Amino acid sequence: MTTVDELFAAMDAPKVDRVILTIDENLRIIDIPNLAVVIGAEGDKDVNRLYFKMDRLYRGTDLAAFTPRINYINAAGKNYYYDATDLTVEGDSLTFSWLIRAQAAEVSGTVEFSVCMRQYAEKELVAEFNTTTSSMKCLKSIHKEDAENDSVYSGTFAVLDEAIFDEALLG
Repeated sequence: MTTVDELFAAMDAPKVDRVILTIDENLRIIDIPNLAVVIGAEGDKDVNRLYFKMDRLYRGTDLAAFTPRINYINAAGKNYYYDATDLTVEGDSLTFSWLIRAQAAEVSGTVEFSVCMRQYAEKELVAEFNTTTSSMKCLKSIHKEDAENDSVYSGTFAVLDEAIFDEALLG
């Protein structure tokens, strides 16, 4: 019987270190490639990073001076945001990333998100551009912090097995 690992190894899909979600030139729609339809699995924390790329200029405004923020609603319906701190300028493009925190992968289901670019003067918000809402899946997993460690029982069962074995042999 073929294992899942063998099936994955036989696939022709290229290995990709960085999947990029592209924000269209009108700064409204996020293009999510097929390789990035999953945000993670339930219980993940700080192991997946999504990368975004967009045009630097929007209708004459240079967005390089703006701060990217990802607003999201996890599958439990809770609202959060992530401030991207790694904005880089690459010619006429901007790139930044979203580190998927535990809040995004709290439960399995659909995670909705949008990107906004915010410009501040001092601490006052002076301009903000937003994309439309996109969504990705958080996969189901078995993740319980309060689950019991089965190795606690292995020692108990070993003692019982030995006692039963001794009783069977020695009578």
